[in-house]
Amino acid sequence: EAEAEAEAPLPEEAPAAAAAAEGGAATSSSSSTTAARTRVAGAPAAAAVLGQDQPPGREHHEHETEGLGEPSWVECYHELHDELWVVGEKRSPEASGRRVLPAPFHGVVSLGNFASGASQVPVTGVLSMVPARDAEAEGGLSEITAVPSVWNPRFDDLVEARLEMDEPHIDIGTPEWQTGKEGSIVLLLRSSIQRSPATPDWAASVWLCAEAGARAAVVVNDMPDDGPVQAAFRMGLFGSPAPPIAAFMVCGRDGVALRAAVGQAAPAPMRVAVRSVRSAGIPILARPGGAAGDTGGPDEVAPPPWPLVLRVPQDVAQAWSLVETVFRAAPSAELEASLDALAQRMGLPEKRIWLTRRLQRYHRGDTDADEPVDPQLAFVECDRDADQLRQLRRQLVEKTGLAAPDITGEFEVRFREESSVGSAVVREWMDLLARKAFLPAAHRLLISYDGGVSFLPDPAAPFLNPQWRGDFEMLGRLLGLALWHQVTLDLPVHPHVCELLLNAGEGEEEGVADRWTADQERLKSIDAELFRHKVQWLLENDVASLGFDLPFADVLIDAAAASIAPAPAPASALSPAPVPALAPATPPVADGPTAAAEAAAAEAAEAFGELGEAVAPEDVLPGDRRAAEPLKLRPWRPNGAQVALVPGGHDREVSESNKLLFLEKLLEWRLRGSMAGPIAAMREGLHAVVPPAVREEARRMLSPTEVHGLLAGMRDIDVEDWRWNSRLAGGLSAGSQEVRWFWQIVRQWAADGRQDRMQDLLQFATGSRRVPVGGFAQLVGFNGGKHLFTLAKGAHLSAQSLPTSHACICTVDVPPWASFEAAKQKLSSALEVGRGRFDEGHAAGAGRNGDD
Repeated sequence: EAEAEAEAPLPEEAPAAAAAAEGGAATSSSSSTTAARTRVAGAPAAAAVLGQDQPPGREHHEHETEGLGEPSWVECYHELHDELWVVGEKRSPEASGRRVLPAPFHGVVSLGNFASGASQVPVTGVLSMVPARDAEAEGGLSEITAVPSVWNPRFDDLVEARLEMDEPHIDIGTPEWQTGKEGSIVLLLRSSIQRSPATPDWAASVWLCAEAGARAAVVVNDMPDDGPVQAAFRMGLFGSPAPPIAAFMVCGRDGVALRAAVGQAAPAPMRVAVRSVRSAGIPILARPGGAAGDTGGPDEVAPPPWPLVLRVPQDVAQAWSLVETVFRAAPSAELEASLDALAQRMGLPEKRIWLTRRLQRYHRGDTDADEPVDPQLAFVECDRDADQLRQLRRQLVEKTGLAAPDITGEFEVRFREESSVGSAVVREWMDLLARKAFLPAAHRLLISYDGGVSFLPDPAAPFLNPQWRGDFEMLGRLLGLALWHQVTLDLPVHPHVCELLLNAGEGEEEGVADRWTADQERLKSIDAELFRHKVQWLLENDVASLGFDLPFADVLIDAAAASIAPAPAPASALSPAPVPALAPATPPVADGPTAAAEAAAAEAAEAFGELGEAVAPEDVLPGDRRAAEPLKLRPWRPNGAQVALVPGGHDREVSESNKLLFLEKLLEWRLRGSMAGPIAAMREGLHAVVPPAVREEARRMLSPTEVHGLLAGMRDIDVEDWRWNSRLAGGLSAGSQEVRWFWQIVRQWAADGRQDRMQDLLQFATGSRRVPVGGFAQLVGFNGGKHLFTLAKGAHLSAQSLPTSHACICTVDVPPWASFEAAKQKLSSALEVGRGRFDEGHAAGAGRNGDD
């Protein structure tokens, strides 16, 4: 590229388009020159990525855009092809008008041939079985992916021959190893290449195959540290001369399948065909008067998609970054539409990366490089056995820990009398808060209408809890911290709550004409029983058939709230008895003895009085009390409480003529009014991490369901997804008995429906009980980075030891178990001990390291 630039200077605007073609335009720069060049291809580039129709190709006219402002992507494309030669063309300058690079540059994909060159890069390949000519039917190995090496001839590397399996116990290159390789495709193991003295690199091993008479080589990546899902990659030369035969890499499940097929075919020879293939959807450019693939003649061809034709998901992410940068500098309706469309094409893992980078840029991007500011430290010392809500309230009063002014800097958690620190300890603490501070039904902070699948603010909280604003603010801060650290919480807030948090009271679905229908769908997703037995029943039946008077009011506290278990649902759920889903399944007591709870209730009654059976929305407590004290709920009467939906609603009856008004008010209360105060407090806490400016951008990028997914991940664990997205380290292999026993135990738990046991194991290994959206391939480890689950050989452990975990890097060390039963007992014991604390000395014989 440097030599090309010296002989053929780039035009003024070409570098921006060229950088876009190579993905470089996605990076931001403070340089005004860079910003100006970025604007050249901003909107047209986004249009190309979005798949919009491109203008037909044409010759570039030097002055055709004069006075029109920004040149289009098509014009930039043709300008590049006019000014830069295509590397590797074997034409004379007189014939083609282009120069030829020196020999070392032939075949290199550079800015000059980013279109035609990219279309010919053998980025993938296939290996398939060739049935014997006398076989009556095909069978055996199906087509698998085989990535070609960098030295393979482009689309001219087809080899069909018998497959000769390398013997792992014989060093590559020895006379014994060379026997039988003549005319074959040699199947090499990556572990054999690394072990053999004569093969310091890929090229050396393939050279030895060629010297033995082989026609091609296929390398199976069997290294235990890479795991069964390690992506196949292109083998490079690293300074070695290119071998005279082609080579391919097979990895992951394909590698397992290939080795199994060879074993099943033995001793009969197995014939295969292997070749590189052109990426799907990338045509060879054709020029007028020439055949496909002819690169001569004028540039009258349609340009390829922008910017990288081979990596569509990365194109979308890069296009978003580029267009977002331009949009923030010069907003326009066209760019906004492009951003919306790009967001629809991005997967949730990509969106999580976007949100993380956007938050990082907001909180750290404005720091003056000449005067760096160290991030503030927010420190938490947590007592596992104490009242978690009370500890949170103390942090809020003292403005420490989760209530610190800046929780996006260094955030450290230590459990009392435990020595470990790190990101896994933070994850463990966040899950502990969710379960012990916010989820208990007795705390009347969150409520579930679907059996614990999702949670929403309890409508009774503002009527009962004198500190409800601070409690919900801390919940919002916890959600924000989870997004910042990319942690999945064992606290699945309902997507409707995420919708309210994103929209800041601006209307959930702008542009939805029929809000009445949309609200019915929302309520159905939140409380299907209430919708079916009340809303739907009233819509389909005459009110007079009820047999009792129905007031303009809704249940606030169920009369069964003081019971051990909720009463069964009535047939219509329309009787004066409230809907059972509103009642918690446990008595309303705080953590600790019943006597203490009764004392707290008496104190609250003296301060605020008893909650009546008929209340109005304006009867909520101020909620602004802040004190490091236990939960003190305002007492209520045995018959529960109902809240009026309209002024005087307790005395107004629902009739056939006004039932639609009643249902409208019911939907409005359930979906918005009952949660307005808690949602506002949660949003205030969320702004500590996700400020309003970023929240506005997130509204465009993320749907409420996707925000729910980022926060809560996936509830159920797929064992096969877990196993395939895992690594082995320390000398373990797929055949090691420790590995086989480990997965046998986990599969048995899955077969028995023990999701709770598998969640315990996941928490033991990672500090979190939920799997991120995208599965185990997206597992988060140290400082929010992706870390595959890893089983490591516990060289420091004895057969009597318990397994130990390094939760920051999602790793479990397994001891040399003596039997399957011992393995099952030791693993179960480790989960019981490990769930209780992070401490290397707590479990006898565990040998836990000092890192969590």
